[in-house]
Parts: sequence; C-alpha cells; structure tokens
Amino acid sequence: DGDCGDTLKTGAERILASVDELRGSGALADSAAVLAALGERAQAMGGSSGALYNIGFTAAARSAAAAAAAAEPEPRMWCSALSAAAAAISEVGGARPGYRTMLDALVPAADALRAALDAGSAPRTALEAAVDAAAAGAEATKTMVANAGRAAYVPQARQHGVPDPGAMAVAEWLRALQAVICDPMSGK
Repeated sequence: DGDCGDTLKTGAERILASVDELRGSGALADSAAVLAALGERAQAMGGSSGALYNIGFTAAARSAAAAAAAAEPEPRMWCSALSAAAAAISEVGGARPGYRTMLDALVPAADALRAALDAGSAPRTALEAAVDAAAAGAEATKTMVANAGRAAYVPQARQHGVPDPGAMAVAEWLRALQAVICDPMSGK
C-alpha cells in the first residue's frame, strides 16, 4: 500500500545503524531499554507506521519495565509487552483485529504466545506459536475489507487476494526475532 515497504526499510536501516551505539550504552542488556530505543528509532522512520510503531514500542517498554520491577519471568514479560503494544496501537490508531491492519498479525501473536506459555510450553515453542499465529493472521487479511489505515483508501478490488503490508511486516519481524533467539550461532 504505497510506501509501507519503503517506510519500514528506513526504520530497519536506522535500527541497524544504531546497534553498536546501543550495545556500547548497555541498553541491549535491558529489555525495556531495547524497546524504548526501538520506539525512538521507529518514530524517525516517518509515516503512520513510524508513529504506530513508536506508540507500540513505547507501551511495550513501559510494560516490560513494570514486569521487571515485579520480577515477572522474562517470557511472561514479553507476553505483557506484546499485548501492551497491540492495545496502545489499537487505542491510538482506532483499529481492531479484522480491520486489515498490523493488528491482524500482532494480536494473534500476543494471544498465541500467552496461550502457549499458559499451557506449559517452553519459551521457544511459545515463540514459534506466536510467529505462526502472526503469519496466519497476516495471510487472513487477503480476504478482509480494509476499515483503517492507508489501505482503506485503496479500492477493494485491488486489495482482494493481497495481504495487508502492515500485517505482513509484523509477521516478518517476528519471524526474524525468532531466528535470532532460536539460532544457536547467534550467541543467545
């Protein structure tokens, strides 16, 4: 939908360009600090995606800080952070799941992560469930009518059969996160 890919590429480039700075500051050792830093960089990418990612990461950072203060186990902290991000994006952006937006991938991912952990799954298995749910949610946008975001201005005939770019982006960055977390060569 227009510039979504370009906007997200700009955001990713800014994040990658700041990894050494974040590593040097020690921010990468603190989940809340990482999320806050991602929010700052997301704002700079521009467009509505930049603003929404900033809102989501900022809410996730606050949630992560509260969870850490309460000594919540890290996998549960990530559940809370992901849910807080989705709730903030929904509140500010006015969208809900089913509106053909990034929330159609983000909300199912948060729900699947929580459900898998509640069922006793190992964190890596729970993350896999979240990634799968995000991919399925993004895929489901192919048949949805856009009710929010830039896609709401695109004729329905041009949208049908094409997944929402924002939802696909969420599925892709979650898949990338999974690869980094689960790859034994990544040092994690």
